[in-house]
Amino acid sequence: MAPKKNNPSKSVKAVRASKIKAPVSPSPSITRQAKRDVARASKLKAPVSLDPSNTQQVKSTVVRRSRSKARVSPDSSITKQVKKASVSSSKIKAPILLSDLSKTQQAKLAVNKSSLLMLNKLYFFCTRRPKKCEELSVLVSMFGIYLSRKDGYTLRPKGWVSNMVILAAGTIMMEEEKATNGVVTRHIFSPHFMNKVINDSNLSNEDSYKPWCIEDVALFVLQSRLGYDVSQCKLVFAPTLFDEHWSCYAFEPKSRTLYVLDSMGGKLPTHKKNLDDATKQRFEELLVLMNPSLTKKKSSITLVHVDVPLQPTNHDCGIYVLKYMETWDGSIKWQDKTMPKYSHEEILEFRRSFICRWVQHPKNEARDDILKKAGVWGKLT
Repeated sequence: MAPKKNNPSKSVKAVRASKIKAPVSPSPSITRQAKRDVARASKLKAPVSLDPSNTQQVKSTVVRRSRSKARVSPDSSITKQVKKASVSSSKIKAPILLSDLSKTQQAKLAVNKSSLLMLNKLYFFCTRRPKKCEELSVLVSMFGIYLSRKDGYTLRPKGWVSNMVILAAGTIMMEEEKATNGVVTRHIFSPHFMNKVINDSNLSNEDSYKPWCIEDVALFVLQSRLGYDVSQCKLVFAPTLFDEHWSCYAFEPKSRTLYVLDSMGGKLPTHKKNLDDATKQRFEELLVLMNPSLTKKKSSITLVHVDVPLQPTNHDCGIYVLKYMETWDGSIKWQDKTMPKYSHEEILEFRRSFICRWVQHPKNEARDDILKKAGVWGKLT
């Protein structure tokens, strides 16, 4: 077998390739010159080509320097969020510590807290279930009306308000208005007035209806007895207990309008409508009896059912009637209502406020005795 011959073309190519790939050792003078060029380039901030092996070190160095010295420009959206957070946090008021208050403010705070405790103590004393021998003992005695321990018990939480509580409230409200303004502009009939309307008007038999004469209503409207003309008042209230539910009629003599204030709204039985019609007819008769010059046609009255907030429970109707008698005037003050919507806590506060206010009234003849028995004498401010 003949020996292989060398291919001259392949040997030439191999030599050339070895010349290209083989590293060339630069002379010392050339190396020093290259270093000087690199130093000048770095001073002129010219970009320097880095060796790939040193790239990672350079990157880590740059990152460390940027964290320590350079300021990072935040993203605009992040900046807005930070600003909003700072604004909202500035609006949140820090809680006021007792140590931040002056000695006078601290003293007032202590007095208010003590008074609230004493007020609750008085309320629970007046509204606790009385013993059999205590039922007729007097809590309130003024302006010719009396409230017993039995009546006070009806003002407990979830209690059904009694007739005497409604009567006492109406009397005290009118006497206080007279003492403050010299006149009574909001007359409040006793519950006996509407009892008479119900009894004298056979709601199931219209044929038995008998018109009133002045003797029938003298007790309620006679000017010589009251000291003023009821028909000249701005409003006349008639609290009503019907089917174990308290509601109220409010009559405005000037506009000849009879308003129905009922915290149960349309939930009552249909025969309540018969009572509305009978009450309207009786008030028309009252106008003629108090003003004989009026004819029956001129004494015609408009009946209006007022949209008042509904009671959330079935035992607070009496408290709503007390608030009607105290504040209702027909004007819209609470959004689209003539009365506000009361919370459960507010109703409880009204119960406490009414009885405690009446017991502490300077005209209450039983005041000192009750405060001593309740253990709050000299402790309420």
